[in-house]
Amino acid sequence: MSAGTGLGTSGSSYLMVGGRLCNVNKQSDTQVTCQLDTVLPGGQHPVTFYSPEGTGNSAPFDLTVELALASVSPATAGISGTTLTLAGGKFDTVDPVTVTVCDQACQVTTVTSTEITCLAPAVQAAPAAACDVTVTLSGGQSAVAEAALTYDGALTASLTSVTPSRGGTAGGTSITVTGTGLAASGNLVTIDGVPCAVTSESATQVVCVTDAHSGPGRFAVAVDVPGVGFAAAGEEAVFQYVDRWSSPFTWGGSDPPSDGQSVSITAGQTILLDTSTPVLKLILIDGGELIFDPEAAFLELHAEYIVVLGGGRVQIGTEQAPHAGQAAITLHGNVRATELPVYGAKVLAVRNGTLDLHGLPVAVPWTYLASTAAAGASSLTLDRAVSWQVGDEIVIASTGGKHSMNESEKHVISAVSEDGLTLTLESPLAFEHISSEQTFAGQTVRMRAEVGLLTRNVKVRGSINQEFTEEVKACAAGFNPGQFDTQTCFRGRYGAETSTDQFGATIMIHAKYQNEHLVTGRLEYVEVTEAGQAFRLGRYPIHFHLNGNVTGSYVRGCAIHRTYNRAVTIHAVDYLLVEHNVAYNNMGHAFFTEDGIEAYNTIQYNLAIFTRTSSSLLNVDVTPASFWVVNPTNIVRHNAAAGGSHFGFWYRTEEHPSGPSFTSEYCPNHAPMGEFFNNSAHSFGRYGLWVFSMDGYFPYTGGEDTCEGQPDVARFGAFLAWRCERGAEVVLGGALRFENFTVVDNEMSGLEMVKVKGSFGNDGPGVKNALVVGRSAIAGEACTQRGIITPKQYIFNVDGATFVNFDGECSALGACSQCKLFQGGFHHQLRGLVFDNSPKRLTWKWTHESLFHDTDGSLSGVEDARVLPWTDILPPERCSAGHPALDQNPQVPTAVCDPSVTLHRMAFNNPKPTSLLYKEATFTTPHGSAQVPWKKKRLTHGLGWMALLPGGETNQLSFEDSDQLTNISYTASFYFLRADDRLAVSHVVLQRPDRLDAVGMPSNGSGPPLDLAAGLHGDVHWNNDTYTLSYLVAGQSRSRRAAGPFEDRDPGRTQSVSLKVYRCFFEDCVPPPVPTVPTGRPDQVQLWSQATDGVWLVPGQMEDVTVPPGLWVLVDVPLPPIRRLTIYGVLEIGDDQNNVLNCTHIVVFGKLIAGTAEQPFQNNLTILLRGRHRRGEDGASADIPMPAGTPNIGWKALATFGGLELFGRPTAVQWTSLTSTSVGGAAVGRALTLNQNLQYEHLGGAAIGMTLTLNQSLQYEHLGIGFTMPDDSVAPLAAKVGLLSRNIRIEGESYDDVIEESFGARVLASSYNDRNTNTMKKASVQLSNVEFRLAGQDGWSDAYDPRYALAFVSLDDTDSSVVNCSFNHLFSPAIGIFYTNNLTVQGNVIMHTVGSGIIDEGVGNRLQDNLVSWVVFPGTYNGREEPENLSWDAGFRIHKAKSVKLTGNVVAGSERLGFHISGTDCAAPSNWANNEAHGVLHGVHMFKKITHKQCAKVSGFYVWRAYDFGIYFHVSSHSVVVEDNLLVENTLALLPMLYEPSPVSHQYADKHINVTNTRIVAVTSAEQCGADTAPQIASYRTQARSPRAPDGGRTGLMWGQFIASPVGAPLKTWYNPMSYAALRGTTYLRSIQLINFARLCGGRRDLALTTLGSGDDAQHPVVSQDVSFTNVLEDDRLFLHEPDLAAVNPSDCVDMDCDGQKHAMLIDTDGSLIGSAGTLVPLAEFEFDGDERRGVGYYRVPESAVTRLDGSRIPYAEKMPNKGN
Repeated sequence: MSAGTGLGTSGSSYLMVGGRLCNVNKQSDTQVTCQLDTVLPGGQHPVTFYSPEGTGNSAPFDLTVELALASVSPATAGISGTTLTLAGGKFDTVDPVTVTVCDQACQVTTVTSTEITCLAPAVQAAPAAACDVTVTLSGGQSAVAEAALTYDGALTASLTSVTPSRGGTAGGTSITVTGTGLAASGNLVTIDGVPCAVTSESATQVVCVTDAHSGPGRFAVAVDVPGVGFAAAGEEAVFQYVDRWSSPFTWGGSDPPSDGQSVSITAGQTILLDTSTPVLKLILIDGGELIFDPEAAFLELHAEYIVVLGGGRVQIGTEQAPHAGQAAITLHGNVRATELPVYGAKVLAVRNGTLDLHGLPVAVPWTYLASTAAAGASSLTLDRAVSWQVGDEIVIASTGGKHSMNESEKHVISAVSEDGLTLTLESPLAFEHISSEQTFAGQTVRMRAEVGLLTRNVKVRGSINQEFTEEVKACAAGFNPGQFDTQTCFRGRYGAETSTDQFGATIMIHAKYQNEHLVTGRLEYVEVTEAGQAFRLGRYPIHFHLNGNVTGSYVRGCAIHRTYNRAVTIHAVDYLLVEHNVAYNNMGHAFFTEDGIEAYNTIQYNLAIFTRTSSSLLNVDVTPASFWVVNPTNIVRHNAAAGGSHFGFWYRTEEHPSGPSFTSEYCPNHAPMGEFFNNSAHSFGRYGLWVFSMDGYFPYTGGEDTCEGQPDVARFGAFLAWRCERGAEVVLGGALRFENFTVVDNEMSGLEMVKVKGSFGNDGPGVKNALVVGRSAIAGEACTQRGIITPKQYIFNVDGATFVNFDGECSALGACSQCKLFQGGFHHQLRGLVFDNSPKRLTWKWTHESLFHDTDGSLSGVEDARVLPWTDILPPERCSAGHPALDQNPQVPTAVCDPSVTLHRMAFNNPKPTSLLYKEATFTTPHGSAQVPWKKKRLTHGLGWMALLPGGETNQLSFEDSDQLTNISYTASFYFLRADDRLAVSHVVLQRPDRLDAVGMPSNGSGPPLDLAAGLHGDVHWNNDTYTLSYLVAGQSRSRRAAGPFEDRDPGRTQSVSLKVYRCFFEDCVPPPVPTVPTGRPDQVQLWSQATDGVWLVPGQMEDVTVPPGLWVLVDVPLPPIRRLTIYGVLEIGDDQNNVLNCTHIVVFGKLIAGTAEQPFQNNLTILLRGRHRRGEDGASADIPMPAGTPNIGWKALATFGGLELFGRPTAVQWTSLTSTSVGGAAVGRALTLNQNLQYEHLGGAAIGMTLTLNQSLQYEHLGIGFTMPDDSVAPLAAKVGLLSRNIRIEGESYDDVIEESFGARVLASSYNDRNTNTMKKASVQLSNVEFRLAGQDGWSDAYDPRYALAFVSLDDTDSSVVNCSFNHLFSPAIGIFYTNNLTVQGNVIMHTVGSGIIDEGVGNRLQDNLVSWVVFPGTYNGREEPENLSWDAGFRIHKAKSVKLTGNVVAGSERLGFHISGTDCAAPSNWANNEAHGVLHGVHMFKKITHKQCAKVSGFYVWRAYDFGIYFHVSSHSVVVEDNLLVENTLALLPMLYEPSPVSHQYADKHINVTNTRIVAVTSAEQCGADTAPQIASYRTQARSPRAPDGGRTGLMWGQFIASPVGAPLKTWYNPMSYAALRGTTYLRSIQLINFARLCGGRRDLALTTLGSGDDAQHPVVSQDVSFTNVLEDDRLFLHEPDLAAVNPSDCVDMDCDGQKHAMLIDTDGSLIGSAGTLVPLAEFEFDGDERRGVGYYRVPESAVTRLDGSRIPYAEKMPNKGN
């Protein structure tokens, strides 16, 4: 009650007392009475009255309540504590109350306002004094009962066990609590505060019944003994509240879940699986727990999906208490099952929670054989004692060679010896399994088969759909792991097996967020089998997926076998522990790190046996590794890999992570090395250890995060590899080291690095302390081919290597790993080599291959010797030969040079003139010469040369057949130059250069000779006595360290040289002003024979003659031989006598005239140009270089920058055709050329009308027939007869060596810039009926300096013309047109060119009615052998010309091409017609980049008897039209190919090939079946031949090809695609006539239309209309190739036939091709279930295609009833 004033009388008034509502039940204006809902506890409480009436709310005042603690009972207790009862008043029943005993908390269990009960704490020992008991309220009030409780150590009771130890949360479980010191009666039992009703009791046992408990849990059982207190509870005195799976209470009174039902276990719920289940649909553990009953003897949980989230748990055993019985989780599902997002089907998925699977520990999960087990044996002796059981399955690893992966065997144990060292098997071994211990050079090596236990008591497995099982027989051919080996069989390649649908169980541990520790996976001693799902990424047996840091998770002691998609996958996971596991018979990589972001995982003590190819995963799984590591920071140690199909360990570090972990901020290929130590691999099809990725491994310090840093060292340690193809190999990397490796009996090599970058010494790449055994006692006669193979690039170190038993067809050391022919040249260093029974120390493959610094002489016996292949340029007084142990290749002996000899790698390319390409280079020193071939593929200077040159010497460099060249330039690099190292390179030339430049500092070279002791890099020198130019190469930089011992060797530096040689004819390289040239003959001319004072002196013999500006000189007398003729005015040759203009050079700035168009020259005029390669006294070999931009005139030359008008006596017919065949021995002719099939004759005679009478007999037959076409038109097969003689002749002087030197006359028409007036002076040339003979100069072929018979350069638009001329016996192309437009070249006869006949790179030029014959390939000309010469010359090389007019031309014989074209614009009228080619390899050739990108047309060609292709094109144009062509008797008439865009760029283009109005004839009446022989040139680079019909016959039209990028021609074939097929492309055939494909040559099969046999990936559609056949057999109209069996290999189509040939399609729109309109397709079922090598059959049909939704199998006949119909 409260009193006051102004309280009012409203019923809505109320009081608050201590923050608690006091309900008003009586009120007046002065007094209020209220009732509290709870007793007010002790303490002071503010009171406030609230009233809406009166004076309003009152000010608060305090109410004091006294707290009282009256008593505590009991007063004594044992040291385990007891339940205390505290009596008193004003205890707080709302807010918390605290009780302490001796200042220790007494756990409060109940509170009323007058009584508190609490659990007194246990103490270690009884306190000396009684304890105060204190009650404290939340408001701070307290009350103390002093000395209220005494602990008495004499009062003891204890609990030892509780049975049963678990029961349901609903209560009702009768439990027996056993102990000592209990009371006979009055014992109180609680579990987590919940009373357990006692039903019987004694001093040692209490029986009680549990009551309901809220939620599951594991709790200590508490027994409060009267007079004693709590009994001390032992570890086993625990009771667990759970919900038993078998209990209806768990399921709300219903029966446990039945087949197909789903289960949800939510937070706060723990279910004890105490019985096996039916197949459930889904078990969703959403915060709850599912625990296997540890007391059950056998449990099996069946489900399709198990998903753990919300912090839930699946548990079978614990780390402390592994599951003792047999337990299995069997996951069910089929390939058509519904897949959960992310996790898939047939899955145990952990999204947020814990997976605890703990089987019984296996102390030794795997071990080794202690002795060899023979084939047929039934027992094994083990290296370590095991606890394995009878009935357990084991695997014994193969110990054979690289093909023995099928020799790993699974067996069942029938008995175990008492000591655990001997196992008896249920069945005998099929293969021998070796256990060998051998000592090599004092080191013991154990090569033993591993034996692994596969059985565990806890299992996770997938169900097997029996409808999909099939027994597969062993493939008799076995398996070959080679990169290009054709597949032997798809199934059974590893032996007999049982096939399934390959849809196994998966365990996927994947959190929603990374690095938040949302998931934990602890799997130990678990057997995982029938797991992993083929053809599904991310569906792995054990899969930690995108979790980040998983510290505390592990996979330990498990057996993972018979899996279809790897074994253990670590995907974007860090700190996972994977140890002591056995993986066997796994498809794809077994222990697999995925993206490259994975770091700091520990993979140790694992065994992987029989990791096998998978064709259903990534490309890399086709060649799998047992351990696949994509981030080197992981720890990989103490693991063993055996008997796999390809690799034991594969480190594949990429520049950035892949997949969902991609980031450009992280660089796995720069990550520091974690650990690779004490691993082993044996019996692998490829390598024991492979370090390979396209990005290489270049470790940096800290580089994994920043992608930057300083180069670091990565050390691979203590590895054993035996009986693999290769022991260990690095393909690309930085300072990677193999340390303490042992390699034995590997086939190809023991240790090998291909391309590594680093320094000399033990922080550089290399090998340290290696034992390399070429042949052990188990190897028989086999021997490792090379023990250690040093890299092709760069520095490499071997510090300690013992080679044993290299005494057969093998060698301890090799060099230049994986080099192409004649690559190499880098330096390596060696020391500490030991050769035990190894007389075969070193084998070179070629000269200049490499150089070994033998630091301590352990290789050669000479300390710090230089060991390299012998060449004659080495100083013999300091280099010795004749070292039997080092001369294993007698073709390439070894040189051992003393330390005073320095050697430097020189590599160079980009030569000019480009005629130097393909030529052999020769280096000469005072000691001898060494040859260096040109090679397309070089390590540092492609399309170039490489040599090892001695330092301190002058190395003279020359090129084969190129002595005439002075203007040589190239770029070069020189390697391994220390500060004081120097060498010189020299060239002997014919001309004195004006400027020499090696390093960008031009000089005339007039200084002192090069100083090999102190000269500077780039110094140049010219020796005028020997005509030798030289340059100096010098290190001249401060060395980082001096040359010296192993660790201190200085690699020196690399110096560059860019050699350029300049010559100038004019002073200061400035040409004279443009002269004034008379426009017409003046009335008064200067006669040659008459002198005019101050104007003209009559020239004498061998004088230089100049016709000055403004003067017109008329030659009126026979001319004497002169030297150089320079014409600034006009020189006219009078036509009143025969004459010879005999000189060394003619340079025309004015005009040179002989005849006019109206009055041709009637007498004979010979312009004879003298000169040869060697220097001559008459100046004939002195060239005339011109300023930059103007071609070098050279010598033996007529060069005009003005007018050149030569008009010979005209002839009505320049060339014609035979009208009847002339056989060998017949006499028919005047000077004429006949050819057939590259056989030529040059004859003379007299003409009588239409018949030619010869002055000698023909050697060959020359055709002259016509073939009548179905439309009665005639296709002539006739040799061409050309007139070579003309009365004006430009001729090169002949001499004894003229053919060998191939140095003839040349005519140049060009321009130059007059710097005085800044005007361009350009030539105007009119040539008519002029003969060029012995013309052109071999070696100068570039557009900037084309020393052809006749060259037009930089004339722009011109009125020049070359009409009715002849060119014969040339040493170069006949006519070259560069930067010159609107030139007319008409009616000319060209015979015998070296290189192309006519080259046009101008615009709008007219090429009409020209005959080109006998075009010779420069690579074999004059006896040359240039096997890598890739030039393809043509009669007409016009592919760079634009808007060219091409009509009436004939190429009659070319060792390469007829016409090399760019086509015409499809949208423009064609000005190409009536062009003919025969006797060629390709008639018409259009290749790669051309002018017309949208559409190019090829029209107006007649090609007959082309040995390879009639028309060939391979271009990137959108479309190509081929129309109005006639193709007769060609091996392959037409091969059309287009390329781009690439399908991998996700681009496509609707490209078309249109072939219209084209006639193709296979055989004519001129065919002499079997009589024709292949041209000699056809045997040169046979890969350049066209595809042939199956039995060598002819082919008309080949299917159009559309591919991503160009073929590899001319280095490789012209037709084999080397890229993917383009996405789209169609070939249209319209109005095509195919004639005489009728086996007219002895049954030879000629085919009208075929697919491309090498078009493995695709054959794009062909659409035909109006295709006619004349005399074509039905079977030979269309030929579709079979898929190429050889392409079924890992590098091509992998494991089944390529699709291209099977998917060809021809759409005949009018029925003219196949008889009725329709579509023709191949037999797609070709060899289906046939040849096992092709890998096609019902077994390749995806299981999902023959699986119903319920998982049952659809019979093939039901799904595919029309196969083969």
